[in-house]
Amino acid sequence: MQSLLKIPPKIFANFVKMTQLWMESHRNENLDKFMQPQNDLIFAKDLFRIWDENDTGKLNIEILTLPLISLGLINDTRFITKLLNSL
Repeated sequence: MQSLLKIPPKIFANFVKMTQLWMESHRNENLDKFMQPQNDLIFAKDLFRIWDENDTGKLNIEILTLPLISLGLINDTRFITKLLNSL
């Protein structure tokens, strides 16, 4: 990184040290805000693994329709079709 930024080694080392100190002093502040997207991703991966009953690693309209309708998130397959076509 230091060579990419073309910063002298002493200045870069100071920058790294100051960054680490700042991170340590702000460790608990707003941590949830930064962790939520990661938690959402983990939840989504787990959910898709549950729905992928045949362990193909692929989801299709048939696999997604029943759970999403059961949860009241969709009424028909149009949303799923758009979603899958966008991937």
